[in-house]
Parts: sequence; C-alpha cells; structure tokens
Amino acid sequence: MTHTDYLRPNSIDKLRNRSSLLSVTKDHFQIKSVLTVGDPIDSYTSALEGKMLSFDMSFQDYCERFLMMYETYKQAGAEIFRYEDFCGTPDKILREICAALDLSYSDQYADKFHEVRMTGDSGRARRIKNQAAKTTRNNRCILG
Repeated sequence: MTHTDYLRPNSIDKLRNRSSLLSVTKDHFQIKSVLTVGDPIDSYTSALEGKMLSFDMSFQDYCERFLMMYETYKQAGAEIFRYEDFCGTPDKILREICAALDLSYSDQYADKFHEVRMTGDSGRARRIKNQAAKTTRNNRCILG
C-alpha cells in the first residue's frame, strides 16, 4: 500500500490484511524509503478542509490508520521525518532526507524547486522566495 491507501474507505481489518508496496518489493529490489509525517491533528484538519478524505472518517479512525501506516513504514526500515521539523529547519531535514535516499543534496533547491512538475502538485509550483519555511499561527508549514 501507499500512504493514500490508508485513507480509503476500507475497514481497518481489511487494511491490516493487505500487503504494503514496500513489503511486496523488498525481496526483489533494494528499497530506500522515507516517510514524512505531520502532527495528526493538523493533518486530519487539513485533509478535512481540502476534501482529501474519500469518506466520512472520524479522528479516531484517522489516528488508527496513521499509526498503521507509521508502523508499516517503520518495520520496512524507512526513515521517518516530521513535517514540523522540516518547517523549522528545511535545509537540515532535506539534507537528511537526501542522505537517507542516497541522493545528492543541492543548496540551490529553493531556486529550482518550482521547475519540477509533479502530479498531485498541491501548490509547489509557486516559486519559493526564500529558503526559510514560514510558519502560520496554526503551526502549518508554508513554503514560499
């Protein structure tokens, strides 16, 4: 499963009995994976506000799914990073993420970030004006 699979309208028991993408591929490929997680309250609120949940999900259900996803990635050996840490020290955390994935890090990422097009782009296309992430009153990270 990918992280979005945890937010689909399957029962928790059904999710527990499914194989994750990491567990299916780990015996056939050398997998390097990271998971970034935000505060569950902020993540749940954002998902509700952005209509990203495909069904009516209680906060309890969201937390159970969040923990299941966290444990799946942790057991698969993924390095886990907190979104709030990235907001506080983006250069440091991005450097650590690159190291975990065995990717080269560029100090120029803030100048080039807007040039990379991806599906599911949730506002990244705006040019990042400075390398420091800003934090709103709600402790939500805003880049740019």
